[in-house]
Amino acid sequence: MKKILVILFCLLCLFGCSQQYLVHRAEALAPNVRWNQYSQNLLLSGHYSKRPMLIYFHSDKCGACKLMDERTLSNEDIVSTINTEYLPISIKDTDEDFVVLASVFNVIENESVTVPTILILSSTNVPQELVKVQGFVKSDFLSLVLQMSKKVDVLMRIDEELKMLPIDSGDTGENESKSDLLDIHGFRFFGSL
Repeated sequence: MKKILVILFCLLCLFGCSQQYLVHRAEALAPNVRWNQYSQNLLLSGHYSKRPMLIYFHSDKCGACKLMDERTLSNEDIVSTINTEYLPISIKDTDEDFVVLASVFNVIENESVTVPTILILSSTNVPQELVKVQGFVKSDFLSLVLQMSKKVDVLMRIDEELKMLPIDSGDTGENESKSDLLDIHGFRFFGSL
């Protein structure tokens, strides 16, 4: 009887340890966003990489931030999109410049930093805010935000490039900007559709 109890105890210990190993192994294999630490040079590199910047303000003490990390920012499609199409930047409450950067990026409300906040900036010469999402959001909503932000960023880059190219206006001898043909906010592209 003692031998059976010892064998059962050993099997239970072995099963428990292997199950714990499998849980840790699965967590290690889960997709992760490849976050970069904020720097001015990194912000400028968004233009050259033609990738909009996704800045994530968060805290370990924040329940909504933990939900974002566990449910939304661990979704394989979200992780893949962020890693391939965006320049992901993490700004955590323990970072030295957290409050200063929160102020610069207008993430402060009522004298406190709103976390979690996802801020998407364009990849144009002068980065512009495309979207600001505050609070916990589900992965399907963030997926839509990422898709639309990427499209708007492409349009903004086209507009920026068109502004640099002069066109001949015909017999007047004046040059006009090609960006006059592209009105992003009015949804008019190359004249009237």
